Amino acid sequence: MAPASPLHRRVGELLTEWCAPAHLVLDTACGGDHRVSLFMGDQKGLENKVCDVDALIVRDRQVRLIVEIEESNIKPTQVCGKFLTSALAGFYSYRD
Repeated sequence: MAPASPLHRRVGELLTEWCAPAHLVLDTACGGDHRVSLFMGDQKGLENKVCDVDALIVRDRQVRLIVEIEESNIKPTQVCGKFLTSALAGFYSYRD
């Protein structure tokens, strides 16, 4: 896994300060311990995984905000593709 960029780390720090009392889930690039994976359907599995995101804010057992940081490929196809795959997801997994 590639080392975290300074931008990812800084966004993780800012989210940590900003999001209380909600639950913040950070990907390793943003200072967390694991990947944050999104899945379709109701079961975790490679066939159901749609993407990994950089951070989630969860409140009242619902994902309220998904954060994805894209530094290198910011074409509309990349941005729209990540948005659609995130929107299709039914749940996330942070740890097994």
